[in-house]
Amino acid sequence: MKKSQRWMQLLNILLEEKNFLTVAQLAKQVEVSTRTVHSDLQDPGFLQLLHGAELIKKPNIGIRLSCTEKQKEAIYRQLQKHCFEVSEPVENDNDMHTILNMLLKSSSSIKLDNFAAALYRSKSSLAPVLEQVEQLAEKYNCSLMKKANYGISLEGKEDDIRNLFYHYVEALPIQKSQHNDLDIRLPDELYQRMRLMFDDQTIRLMIPIVKASEINLNTHYCDYDFGMLILKCCILIVRCQLGRFMQQHPSIQADLQEYYVATIMKLKIEQVFHITIPEQEIYYLERVIISTRKQYNQEQFQDFDNVMLDKFIQLVSERLNVDLFDDPQLKQNLSNHMKPAIRRMKYGISSENPLLEAIKTKYTEVYVAIMTTIDKIEEKEHIYFDANELGFICLHIVSALNRSSNIRAIHCLLICDAGITFEAYIKSMVESAFREIEIVQTIRSHEMTTEMERAYDLILNSTKHRLHAPNIINIDHLFTESSSSQIRHWIFAREIKHTLELRTLFDSYLCYFQDNCEDRTSLIHTYCSYMVDNGYVTEDFEESVYDRIRYSSTAIGRGVAVPHGTKKAVLNSVILIIKLSNAIAWDDQLVDLVFFAAIGEDISTEYSKIFRRIVRIVSDDEQTYMLKSCNSLEEIRKFLFDTEQKM
Repeated sequence: MKKSQRWMQLLNILLEEKNFLTVAQLAKQVEVSTRTVHSDLQDPGFLQLLHGAELIKKPNIGIRLSCTEKQKEAIYRQLQKHCFEVSEPVENDNDMHTILNMLLKSSSSIKLDNFAAALYRSKSSLAPVLEQVEQLAEKYNCSLMKKANYGISLEGKEDDIRNLFYHYVEALPIQKSQHNDLDIRLPDELYQRMRLMFDDQTIRLMIPIVKASEINLNTHYCDYDFGMLILKCCILIVRCQLGRFMQQHPSIQADLQEYYVATIMKLKIEQVFHITIPEQEIYYLERVIISTRKQYNQEQFQDFDNVMLDKFIQLVSERLNVDLFDDPQLKQNLSNHMKPAIRRMKYGISSENPLLEAIKTKYTEVYVAIMTTIDKIEEKEHIYFDANELGFICLHIVSALNRSSNIRAIHCLLICDAGITFEAYIKSMVESAFREIEIVQTIRSHEMTTEMERAYDLILNSTKHRLHAPNIINIDHLFTESSSSQIRHWIFAREIKHTLELRTLFDSYLCYFQDNCEDRTSLIHTYCSYMVDNGYVTEDFEESVYDRIRYSSTAIGRGVAVPHGTKKAVLNSVILIIKLSNAIAWDDQLVDLVFFAAIGEDISTEYSKIFRRIVRIVSDDEQTYMLKSCNSLEEIRKFLFDTEQKM
């Protein structure tokens, strides 16, 4: 350990301990010999760090630091300066990390000589590394300010710089995940990354402050957000120590519960870390607290418009061709999530979703279904959900889909006269062999009515009385292989019938284009104009497309984008398939295949099936590649329906 680090550790121990400590106790905590501690405590350099405070020494008792409040604050500022301004390379082989680390924790410009010394390289070789740093900074609306004879500094709005700081720490490379001994809720990998930027004492002292905010809110943060809040508070301490403060956010109300909790947190941070935090930082803390997701929500967030929620679940069910409507757990989970999510969107606060890209890739079909059906809730609440929130909602739907009762799309009636033992046997055999079938009712043969025949997708008749109708299968009450074969044949015939019906309607719903548009704006304008001219949408549709992409990316991965606008502006539903000769930038992705969706209020079942079939294909890497190789509507038609029969 360097002498300067050891001195700072000794200062920190003496400041925190009110009782006398022996030299042996100090030596043990600093992990050096007693001789070294004696030498340090007498060193003029160390004594200068005390800012006039006195070391009281009593023989056979120990040593204690005696200081005024003013002297204590000066020593704490010295400690903070050491912790936050003295940068060490984050990783020896990553020069970009070292430079960014230095810039984020510096109160003034840094000269090239300092960078060169930290990296052990010449000034002339720094240009490529600085360019890397600048490219990363620009992603967060920041820049490097270069001034002759002064050096380089990181410039931008404080909100953007803290956002860069946060994502920089999250992306820091670590050798191997190790368990932290501070708190089980603090993710181990995040803790290791934080240790590369902050000392253990800072992290340790922030944990009880964050936990106290949970008590004041009468809730618990999710583990990921628990760690996120600790990290953002550590960043706040660094930036305030440098004299870099947030601007006030007038859009946030001062009468919210989170505002009062943020005020308490500010006062506690000032007290524990001996720094002065301006009032506007309360709004920053308030925004961070609002952005967190809770393990359970406060009482005022429990009620949500059930009618609106039911409609959303119904639309998602139709889009995915499943029945989620009777899943009480899904309704409860969505209700608990929606209210605080809507509140976050109203204040323009995003809750970081660490799984977003994985969700888009793995659950593309579900993500697109949500993205194209949630507009009713958005219109009612006058908001747009961002991609992070759509991803969280997607996880709730995926959880519901994984519950076996929700993947059964064929509602079935069983007619059985052989008693409850055979009823239970046939039901278990059918539902285990055919996951898409759910036997929702069992009756005796004399109870059968014409209304029942029309009410069910499929009727299985295991009695001796043979019945005849397109949706009735007469099976053996022992459910032999012949019975199973009959059901498979009926399901296959049903799918073939649906496929033939879709083939005839295919051209009325899809249009195909090949284009060489150079950017997203020109593509959207060109094809919105096409849809207006051909009576698919009104002129308001284009603006609603831009409203959507301003808040949430419509790029879904694999080089595919699904832009769409409000249902209110759709006259006739249509899907434009646009194949681009060159990929164009679409938010943070490159896109070369666009499905421009105009989805109306009176969307038909056939349109939903075609849309679902397309999205299912672009959920798979290989199928997406094959779809992109199609060069005409006829090739796409053949590919879509041939693929469906193989899947």
